[in-house]
This record gives sequence, structure tokens and C-alpha cells, in this order.
Amino acid sequence: MARKSGSTIMQEELYPPSAAPAREELDDARLVDLDVAEESPFLRAQKRVPARRGSLPKKTAHRLLWGFVAVTVFCVSVVAAGTLYHYGEHSWRFRVESSDNIEVAGMENATKAQIMEVMGADIGRNIFFIPLAQQKAQLEQIPWVESASVMRFVPNRLRVEIHERTPVAFARVGPRIFLIDAGGTLMELPQKRKYSFPVILGMNPGEPLSTRIPRMKAYNELVRELDSGGARYSQDLSEIDLSD
Repeated sequence: MARKSGSTIMQEELYPPSAAPAREELDDARLVDLDVAEESPFLRAQKRVPARRGSLPKKTAHRLLWGFVAVTVFCVSVVAAGTLYHYGEHSWRFRVESSDNIEVAGMENATKAQIMEVMGADIGRNIFFIPLAQQKAQLEQIPWVESASVMRFVPNRLRVEIHERTPVAFARVGPRIFLIDAGGTLMELPQKRKYSFPVILGMNPGEPLSTRIPRMKAYNELVRELDSGGARYSQDLSEIDLSD
């Protein structure tokens, strides 16, 4: 007759589980402890900080900033220059009111009427629109004027400086007597000053300056020879004929 047992024996009781997995976990734990022991206790854990980058490189942004500043300064300068130009062009402060605003220096034999014949056209004009180079050229057409300069002074004044020619002799041209300089330019006799020179003959009316230049060169050489050594014999001359 069969006998039943009061309890059942499980397979796990007959075949206990292997101890290998537990040993592997123990070995892994030992390895972890060993790695931790090898790390220096003074090292801090590294923490990554996210860096935010701009949309433009720093160098490019710097150039754009300077470009903007340059354009702004240029625009402001243009506006300021335009404003000043408009003011200088239309303001009554810069208008030459009368001949009292025109100062003339160096004038001795040339007359004020000759100077104002040139400069009188500038009365009533804006000082910034007076053609100084043109006025200078016209002043130097006056026989007594060897060179001239015209300067403007703000707000409404002009200054004319004259350097006159130096006469060296009288010249008979037809029935008239003129003064003549070393370069052959003829000048009217002044009313305020008297000169004592020899009279040069042989000058013809209407002859060009290029004809008188070589004659005056011969005259200057003659005077230089007569006065060499301090003798001053040229003062005894009364007339010299330089005709061909």
C-alpha cells in the first residue's frame, strides 16, 4: 500500500543555486571600491557650464560698431557743412558794404582810383564769392603794380597789398615822357614824387614789351659798368639813344 508524504521536497532543496553570481557581484563591488580609493580626495567633481555664443563673432561686431560710428559722424559733418554754407552765402554779415571795407597797402605811385577800378566791382558782393585770383591778375595789369595780393578777412573786409615797380630811367615815346623800369615796362609820371634819371631815346609808340626788354638790358649793363668801383658816373648821363 502506497504511503503519502506529508510534505513535498522542492527541486531547489535538492539542487541549491550556485554561488557564482554572488561571487561576481562581490568582485565587482571590490573593483568599484578600488577605483574610488585610487582617486584623490582633493579633486572636485567636474561640472560642465553651458556657454552662450552670440549670433556674430566679436571681431565682426566690433567692426560693425565702428562703421556705424563713422557713418554717423560723416552724416553729421555733411549736415553741419551744409548749414554753414547756407548761412555764409545768404547772411548780410559777409557782404562788402563799401570801399571802407577794402584796405590797400603799399600804394605809392599807383592811384586809389586805379585800384578801386578793379576792386570796386566787389562792393555789395559776398566776401566768400569774390574771385581773389582774378582780382590779383587784374591789379597786376596796372603799369605801376609789379605784383599784388588780395586777401579776405571775415566777416566782410578785403586787404590789397601792392608791390610797385622801381623806375630806372625816363623814356621818350613819341612826344610823351614816361618812366621805365629795368624790364622795359612804361609807367605814367606820378604827381606826388619827382625822379632824376637820364632820358632813353629810341622807344617807339606801339612797340611790344619784347622789343624794349633787350634795349633795357643793354642800358642796365652800361649803367653797371659806369658805376663799377663806386664812381657813380651814370649820374652824369642826360640822354642815351638805344635805337637800332
